[in-house]
Amino acid sequence: MLRFEDNDIYLTRGDTAYIGLELTDNEGEPFEGTLDDTVTLSVKKQIDETEDYAFQVSVPLGVNIKILPEHTKGLEYGRYYYDIQLNMANGDVFTIVEKAVFNITQEVTL
Repeated sequence: MLRFEDNDIYLTRGDTAYIGLELTDNEGEPFEGTLDDTVTLSVKKQIDETEDYAFQVSVPLGVNIKILPEHTKGLEYGRYYYDIQLNMANGDVFTIVEKAVFNITQEVTL
């Protein structure tokens, strides 16, 4: 089960989840981007530049981020941290969801 509280995410370990984003420009208009722009979800146990990612998912802009069961089924229950970044084809990078908590919750059915 996927649940949001503000920007914090709660996901049952081993579940599939889809995260959709609706981006707007500075005028509040829908942001279209280009076909080569991507969005990356990065998840870590600790916020440390040297720590490996628990997992990362990159998709083309406009496509839902899909978290697969194998991304989380081997992770310990508990608190992780994530952000979401827009990587534009022209080299610009924007953090579109700042650091927030990504909770891996217990499942009953394995």
